[in-house]
Amino acid sequence: MVRQLLSMFTLLPQEKIDATMTEHEQASHTTYTCEGSHEKDAFRQAEAVTSVLFDSDVGHLTSEDVVAAFLRDPRLVRLSSSEEGIGVPLTKLLAKNGRVKSRSEAERVLKTGGFYLNSSRVTNRK
Repeated sequence: MVRQLLSMFTLLPQEKIDATMTEHEQASHTTYTCEGSHEKDAFRQAEAVTSVLFDSDVGHLTSEDVVAAFLRDPRLVRLSSSEEGIGVPLTKLLAKNGRVKSRSEAERVLKTGGFYLNSSRVTNRK
C-alpha cells in the first residue's frame, strides 16, 4: 500500500521507492527481531541513546534510562554532590567537567549559539 502511495504522490523514480521500501522493511524486521529476543534491553538502551541525542522532547525518559544508556560512554559525567548541579552556572559545569577549556570559552560557545541540549540551542548561562 505504501509503495503504491509513494508511486502515485511523489516524483521519486521507482528504483528509489523500491530501495526505500526495502530499507524500511529491513529496519522493521530488525526491530521485531530485537524486541523478540534476549537483546530487548540492548534495543531499549539504543532507543534511549538515540532519544537523548536527537529528540527535542525527552520527557518520556527517566534519569535511570539516561544513566543506563550512557553507562559506558565517556560523555556521561556524574556530579559528586548537589553543590555541583542545580543552581550552578552552566559555564562552570562545562569548564569543571572538561567539556570546554575554561569558563570564558564556555561563555563564547553559549553567546555564539554553539551549545545544544536535546536539539535545542542553549543561550541561558544559568
